[in-house]
Amino acid sequence: MGVCGEKIARQTCVGGVQKGFADIFSSFFLPDVQLYNEGARNFLLFKVPPFYHNFLLDTSVQPGGTLMVADTLEWNQRLTVLRDSFVEKHKDVTVFLFDTWQLYEDIIKDPTSQPETAGLRRLRGICDAYSR
Repeated sequence: MGVCGEKIARQTCVGGVQKGFADIFSSFFLPDVQLYNEGARNFLLFKVPPFYHNFLLDTSVQPGGTLMVADTLEWNQRLTVLRDSFVEKHKDVTVFLFDTWQLYEDIIKDPTSQPETAGLRRLRGICDAYSR
């Protein structure tokens, strides 16, 4: 899930998503700006994958994880805008935005869609081998 996913989850749980996201995004790209100032010109950002496939999601609090889905989509949209803004200000950069959301969706729907996951089964439950 990574740092961004954790921040989304934390903001969703405390109910301060809009303000929380604004605070996070005001400092989120600071390391990239510092890297740019040091000479970096190529960046790779990852959209946050969907949470509603998470078997640990408490559906009694959020049926189907609908709030987390909305918040994650909001985060990913803001990340896209942030990328576009950074590229607009710095014409000499390339910023790749990898859509992990779509990748996860494709793999959950059809594990054979990617060679790396073609042999996987039970993608929505706890793996017995790891639960001991």
